[in-house]
Amino acid sequence: MNNLTNRQKQAINTKFKITEIALELFKSKGIKKVKIKDICNKANVSIGTFYHYFDSKEKILEKSYIQIDSMIAENIENIVYENNLDRILKLFNRANILIEDLGWRFVADAYTHLLTSEDRYSLCSKRYPYVLIKESLEKGIIAGEFLPNFNPEEVSEVCMRLGRGMVFDWCLHKGSYSLTSESEKSIITYLKTFQVKI
Repeated sequence: MNNLTNRQKQAINTKFKITEIALELFKSKGIKKVKIKDICNKANVSIGTFYHYFDSKEKILEKSYIQIDSMIAENIENIVYENNLDRILKLFNRANILIEDLGWRFVADAYTHLLTSEDRYSLCSKRYPYVLIKESLEKGIIAGEFLPNFNPEEVSEVCMRLGRGMVFDWCLHKGSYSLTSESEKSIITYLKTFQVKI
């Protein structure tokens, strides 16, 4: 950010502030109950400023996926892993801790929006979680941890589907169980199919 002008820095800070406050309000009230006016009042910006950065409050949800991926990537990069399965499990663990912290209502609103949105970032195979899972599976095959008879890209896709399904189920149960521990059990059960038996 050193090469940016003061105006550019201010724009980045304003957009971040709007995002942060909107997510906080979505989390506490639910997206349907939050009006753009509420976000603007709390962020101390005009409605025109809001629309300069976002077309709608739902766009903030779409952009939050990118922020969550960045937070997970930062959080996971310096962790020591026992093996490549452990690396995948730690990815899901960190992601699910963040999701649990956001709360089932917020996440249910986000999923509801995803169903009708044209934005498909959450399905993009270039997202950090997809890349890390695929890379871990490939390294695991080379290290002799996983069998060589499967396609890491397909298995990483199924892992992500499984993760999304677990989050959806957790929302249906209104967050009544530990998403983190239940997801781990499901991922382990699925990936055992591809592990080398010792």
